[in-house]
Amino acid sequence: MFELFELQEIELLNRFVPFHPFRKETGSPDLLPLIAFQVSVFACGGISIGVSLSHKILDAQTANIFLKSWASVFRRDHEEAIQSNLNLCQASSTFPASDNLPQKYLSFMESTWFEEKKYVTRRFVFDAKAIATLREKAKSELVPNPTRVETLTCFLWKHATFASRHGGTSRRASVVAHAANLRRRLKPPMPDDAIGNLFWWATAVYNPTDKAETTDDLWDLLKILHESLNGLDHDHFLDTLRGEEGRRAIFEYLDQLLEGMDSLDPHQKFMRSLAG
Repeated sequence: MFELFELQEIELLNRFVPFHPFRKETGSPDLLPLIAFQVSVFACGGISIGVSLSHKILDAQTANIFLKSWASVFRRDHEEAIQSNLNLCQASSTFPASDNLPQKYLSFMESTWFEEKKYVTRRFVFDAKAIATLREKAKSELVPNPTRVETLTCFLWKHATFASRHGGTSRRASVVAHAANLRRRLKPPMPDDAIGNLFWWATAVYNPTDKAETTDDLWDLLKILHESLNGLDHDHFLDTLRGEEGRRAIFEYLDQLLEGMDSLDPHQKFMRSLAG
């Protein structure tokens, strides 16, 4: 089982989940469950549990709470497990669902998540010392205490952008779309176990100048990302997401995203994991 953690071909891990990641519903949506589990037993006696979850009903925070609670139940640690008073309706009542999305947005989502392309998955492991060193390099007057997630996001962003220019001189703009948890940002905040897709993309754009590559400092990118994340904390922005106004706000955001991608022709687009 431990050999799995040393796999160079990360895609092989897809064999240990019930459904392939980013699988699109085709035909009748009833053919795919909202949640599925696969138990794999290894020759060494180890066991893995693979989980496939539908993004229709939950986001990364919901999945994290569910799995942690499930594990707590089996450890008989009932204080850590979610009790019966689940927040099942709070998110849907605050942000009503809408089924009739215009076709241009559906096409955008189709090309972003489900279009057949050549993808390569890589895993990078950073120990505590390396992360602490990077955080020191990322500090600035504007961001004196960058988080681990922010720092590593910008570190990967920087070097992936450099790698994309290997053998050429083109310095096209690059984009990072960082998923941010809205639960604690709302006023009043929602509990961590509120079920639903309660996140928003903090989109950061880096448009390089004529300066040398070596001066694209880590803290430069981190300031751009931090400003984008701070924009999600404004009361006006959060209020626009509620009720019917939320539908218009989402459409405006998608329009800006589509316009920005067309005009900037960004070379890199990364979807980062959840930020609290």
